[in-house]
Amino acid sequence: MSLVIAAHNGKDIVVACDSRSMITASDGSTASSTSIEKVTVINPGLALIITGRYMSDKLDVIKQYVGDVQNTPELDAAFGVLCRVATKEIVLHGRGEGFRIGLAGFNLGVPTFKCVTIRDGYDPLLEGANSNYYLSGERTPVELAEAKIGGVRLAESLTAALERTVRAVLGECIDECSGILGGPVDSWTLSRPIR
Repeated sequence: MSLVIAAHNGKDIVVACDSRSMITASDGSTASSTSIEKVTVINPGLALIITGRYMSDKLDVIKQYVGDVQNTPELDAAFGVLCRVATKEIVLHGRGEGFRIGLAGFNLGVPTFKCVTIRDGYDPLLEGANSNYYLSGERTPVELAEAKIGGVRLAESLTAALERTVRAVLGECIDECSGILGGPVDSWTLSRPIR
């Protein structure tokens, strides 16, 4: 159960998530887990975002991926590795297992978001964001966040204002979806790599 919101103002990227993490056991049951990191800051300009229903055996593959791209400054290069890992090394066990792994980062100094969605019974779906924000998580909170953040002028925000906006939208979603999301809000700011 989760919601992650990433947004940029053309300069910096703010990523925020709720603090409730769930893991799926081999019998299909779910339980709270402190081992899940929905957002992992790989380096100061690149973050990994993972949401969905997946078993703990994926965590070692994700940890290896983070180590492999730790010194990668550009999102496109890190995304190429992510696509290979997600489609070749991660095994789905069926029973509705599926997840989305996204990246927030920069290409030639321009902030952007890309993701790969892996679902049991479907081909992998590769996507890039066409807006100043990226949402991932459970359907209801994502739709709620979309309605709240869709009309905000993010590109005109200073980074501190952008962070306040993202945190506020996420906080409202936590309040309205308290059965599946949990507080507090965690957030990170990514900055352009210095060349």
